[in-house]
Amino acid sequence: MVVRLSFIATFLCLLATPAAAETIDVSDNHGGRVANYNARWAGHARRGVNVRIVGPCQSACTVLLGHIPRSRICVTPNASFGFHLARLETATRTLWNAYQADIRA
Repeated sequence: MVVRLSFIATFLCLLATPAAAETIDVSDNHGGRVANYNARWAGHARRGVNVRIVGPCQSACTVLLGHIPRSRICVTPNASFGFHLARLETATRTLWNAYQADIRA
């Protein structure tokens, strides 16, 4: 009986311990289709992932800035962001709308 209660108490403590959030490293990412990146980062944001920028994040990759809260982004010394207009006006609008005012400035 004591062993069973100890097992149950241990199990309940494990359930109460928050799980560590997944961390995604971004490195050497030169972008692609804005719609694909927008959907991918929206999904990652829903899961509450952390992001560590360890190298270039260019073009469509930068849309992550509109989905992942800054408190969940780590920017290392080797990180860089590359911003430019997209080929399609709608894609450029998606990128522009993702950026906070200080980034747009």
